[in-house]
Amino acid sequence: MSTSTLFKYVRAQYAALLFALALLAGYGGMGLVGYYESGNAYYLDLAFLALLASGTVVVFSQISLIRETIITPRVVIGVGVLFFIVFGVFACFALLVLATAEAIPLLAWVSGADPETLVLLREKFLKAREGWQAVFPYINGLFTGALIPYCLAYFFLERYRWRWLAFGAFLLYCIVFIEKVFFLKAMLPLLYVAFCVREGRASTFLLVIGLCLGILFFLGVVSGFGTSVVETSVPFFSNEYRPSGTFNFLAWRAIAVPVFTAADALAYFAEGLHSNHLMGATSSLLAALFGLERVDFERLVFAYQWGQTETGTGSANSVYFVDAYVNFGIWGVIFFSAIIGVLFRMIARSRDQALHAIWPLFAFGLYVSGLVGNLASNGFLLVFVFCGMTQIRSAIKAKSPGAEAAHNFASCADATGFPGRS
Repeated sequence: MSTSTLFKYVRAQYAALLFALALLAGYGGMGLVGYYESGNAYYLDLAFLALLASGTVVVFSQISLIRETIITPRVVIGVGVLFFIVFGVFACFALLVLATAEAIPLLAWVSGADPETLVLLREKFLKAREGWQAVFPYINGLFTGALIPYCLAYFFLERYRWRWLAFGAFLLYCIVFIEKVFFLKAMLPLLYVAFCVREGRASTFLLVIGLCLGILFFLGVVSGFGTSVVETSVPFFSNEYRPSGTFNFLAWRAIAVPVFTAADALAYFAEGLHSNHLMGATSSLLAALFGLERVDFERLVFAYQWGQTETGTGSANSVYFVDAYVNFGIWGVIFFSAIIGVLFRMIARSRDQALHAIWPLFAFGLYVSGLVGNLASNGFLLVFVFCGMTQIRSAIKAKSPGAEAAHNFASCADATGFPGRS
């Protein structure tokens, strides 16, 4: 059975609509459920913001706000050169991270470390680095957020000979510090290429999905999640809820935690900051540009919810429209959502299938964190600029004298200014 019909509506052309529906269901619908369950009025505010944000994303994804024909000079690089530059630098960085880590969480689990120790080691692996190593989280984000996934997708599209080595090494790196869903940065681009572009078989898709669920369940077990007894009198949409079993924990983590974290962020904004908009101070980049003192809002919300961790690095990220509202109010939600709609339009109109392949990562990042952080710290802006300024020479050997020229012609600029790689 072909998956062409099954994956027709998961392609990048429908990214804005799918993302808007996810916001409506995940924060609008679940926000109303949270209000019904707890009576917390901040869930109603969350549902309203979700409705406003999703509508704005859809509207601006249908409007052309930039010049439809952009032709710019591009640097031509070979796919092999791209591989050795990107993965060569990343490999050096990864080895440096591993060599300087106090302990590697996965190996610590093999050695019998308890869940509390693993949580501490996971924070110290990247987030809690000090001194010159404090830049590690930022370098890691730039590579793993979008650049490496984009390159992996391109390597598989080109059937580059070292693609499986690159995929395997990156997947191992994603798992080694037992972050729950970090491995999706490796899996999602591959899934998109295999089933939305190559139209693989449905049976193979189910096998890969089973593998992903297995990895997720394994990481949940390793982390010791879901070992508590359920407190049935506590609302599901609450940080006081204690799921029993790894499966229940993962369901609660995926459905409830983003929703009540966003509601708690609105609560802290109103009660702790007295609804004084921060005007970009939650972002290191915007704070520097506007000359503001940086406000670690995510850490303040985490402390408000759980109490701060031993390392002081605990963060409670919220969906992008809550971050926009805390900084700039309703107009911030509209403006940021408009930018997202335009970006989804640019991705969809590009002929670059590798760029298409990372739209789920972009959407997921926005679902759980702010727009500026995703663009700057997670490397999506870097990828967008890279796509606009480079043309990758195909690694596929020409079968006829004109085949390579035809392939390169298909890599010219498309309507958005991104390279139209075929």
